[in-house]
Amino acid sequence: MARPLVGPRKDVQLVVRLPGELRQRVEALRKELSKRAGGVDLLASHVVREIIERGCDALEREIRKR
Repeated sequence: MARPLVGPRKDVQLVVRLPGELRQRVEALRKELSKRAGGVDLLASHVVREIIERGCDALEREIRKR
């Protein structure tokens, strides 16, 4: 069953599988970022989006340096 659309219509849903160890790292980051946000319980999807954006930024900078 398809999940309801959340967020802007232009967003595209991406489904990925993560090894358990990586999922635990994401969850640890979510908890720490939630503390920084004043105790607001952040959604894992928001944290994953931030991880992807920062990872893309870092990789793009690395590629431009070559």
